[in-house]
Amino acid sequence: MNLAALESEQAVIGAALYDPDTCDVALERLRPDMFFEPYHVAAWERIGLSRRTGSPADALVVTQALAGHPAAEAFGPGYFTDMVDKAVLWSVASHIDTIADRAVRRQVQSLAKDIASRCDDVLDGSGDLLLAELERGAADVARASGSASLAIPAGLDAMEMLEAAWRGDNRGVPVGLECLDRVTSGIRQEDVWVIGARTSMGKSVFGLNLARAISQKGRGSMIFSLEMPRREVQARLICDLAFERRRAFPDCPNPNVRYSDILQGRSIKDQRSLANDGARALASLPMVICDAGGLTIDDIRVQALRQMRAWDRAGVARGCVLIDHIGLIRPVKKGDSKAADTADIVNELKSLSKAIRAPIICLSQVNRGPEGRQDKRPTVADLNWSGAIEQIADFICLLYREAYYLERSADRGDRDSAVFVENKLELLIQKNRSGPTCNLEAWIDVACNAVRDNEVSLSDDRSRHG
Repeated sequence: MNLAALESEQAVIGAALYDPDTCDVALERLRPDMFFEPYHVAAWERIGLSRRTGSPADALVVTQALAGHPAAEAFGPGYFTDMVDKAVLWSVASHIDTIADRAVRRQVQSLAKDIASRCDDVLDGSGDLLLAELERGAADVARASGSASLAIPAGLDAMEMLEAAWRGDNRGVPVGLECLDRVTSGIRQEDVWVIGARTSMGKSVFGLNLARAISQKGRGSMIFSLEMPRREVQARLICDLAFERRRAFPDCPNPNVRYSDILQGRSIKDQRSLANDGARALASLPMVICDAGGLTIDDIRVQALRQMRAWDRAGVARGCVLIDHIGLIRPVKKGDSKAADTADIVNELKSLSKAIRAPIICLSQVNRGPEGRQDKRPTVADLNWSGAIEQIADFICLLYREAYYLERSADRGDRDSAVFVENKLELLIQKNRSGPTCNLEAWIDVACNAVRDNEVSLSDDRSRHG
């Protein structure tokens, strides 16, 4: 197959120089690097510049602008004028599709040749590394060609969508907290959830509980732990599952298992039995942990795509990707500042969720703003990189534990009263595309890595909603 499509390039350039409206449509679909002929690349760059600056974009302007191009003499002074004379507007859409298609094919061909040429060299990295580079390159090609995808009519399948909604098919996957499921209807495919809090408020506890609950629905959950090693994540999940098992048997004499006891090898016999049950439960869940440090958003995309495909082959539904936490994702290219780098990373999260067709749960740090206020409950403005997060997130929940501050108070009365609220966790929902923004209350045991519904507040909520 001829991957150049020179006739289509000539047809599109001629039509763009002839008709401004056609030019604008073509500029939205095609970038200069999608053209094969270098002279056409330079012409398209000039046409785009003219349209952006409001200056004329005709054959004479382009010819004069490219007079110094190495190929100008070979193509001749009447090259673009001939294109305009032969312009046919009704066929432009087909030529645009052809140019975009050939551009993707050339990129895929180049990527495949590069990887294939290195396959024979066993010293050039590992097979897994080559596969990762291939997947990363394919993701880059797909992302770059996304601007060429056609929009879908708004009314297409509208009745089918509505019927599915009445059946409840549009509800998301339950996240293990009934109070949260009531206001979100669960987490949906391609959602981006952001969980923010100050240090030691329970972000990791909360995030791991959500991932565990989703996996218990038979859906695969992938955890990118960029801070904690895998053993600590395992210990936390075991404690959470052991807590769940003990809760199912209220008369069980075994005390709850704390993850610090597991990490330090400090336990009593009854705790070991309960922890063993938690470990067996964890082994049965479709859940994987990646604790590699220094990952970029592209690294996360490649590994997540590979894992999702593996689950597809095994017949496991896609569950979620948990990232702990946003601030530790390494930028692909270093920018002017850490804030700019992380803002770029945050902006990539939505495209990542679409690429893997699964929701993403991101943990994020809250800055020191609440420490200087009397009411220390955080707001969206207290999130690091709050502007970028607020723009892309479908759901933002900030966590607050009053006990954290009472335990550290200089007032002895405050420290003594901390015991009365030690299990109280406030969920401050700041953004919710699927429902209301509100404040909820849950029950938490940080030492056991357990977050559960607060039965008192849940019963009040049920009475209000019938």
